[in-house]
Amino acid sequence: MSAGGIECGDVINVSVGEPLIADGYLRLFGYHVANEKRQSIDELRNLAENVTAE
Repeated sequence: MSAGGIECGDVINVSVGEPLIADGYLRLFGYHVANEKRQSIDELRNLAENVTAE
């Protein structure tokens, strides 16, 4: 790659809070996608409760 590109083995500096912020945005995105597709928002949560209750 060029001198300014990322090569294999390079470490990308990420602050401690960035993954937490990204997680929140991804959860909101998933919520809105499921809402637009008219799917149950808590379907996976309900599935997990049903499996562990048996």
